[in-house]
Amino acid sequence: MADARAREQLRQEREAFDRSCRHSEAWFRLRLALGYLGFGIMLAITGTAAWVLFHPEAYGPLPVGASAIAVMTQTLGLGFAIVRMVLLQPQVASLTPATVASRTTPTTCRKSFTAAIAAAPTTITANEG
Repeated sequence: MADARAREQLRQEREAFDRSCRHSEAWFRLRLALGYLGFGIMLAITGTAAWVLFHPEAYGPLPVGASAIAVMTQTLGLGFAIVRMVLLQPQVASLTPATVASRTTPTTCRKSFTAAIAAAPTTITANEG
């Protein structure tokens, strides 16, 4: 009986680990696709703005100024995105088996609602007047 229970527990842990792997892979593919999409959009905007900047005689001063602002914004946005997504990204949680030995009991930092009410001082007094 204990052997069957241990096999079932191992099967469930393996299934949880495989699900976690698939979940991690799906998020990676989504982030990669969004990165490529963002890069393509950035190239299109920067290319159009650069075309207007390099041919100012065909456009008025307002489109040329807007193009300069667009190029500057794209450059600052790209720098911010690199810093935020690459340098400040927290380390990706490594996939580990979900065994009983690696599980920890979650610690809660909040008191329960009834315990907080019971511990609250009662300072309300009735005025008899």
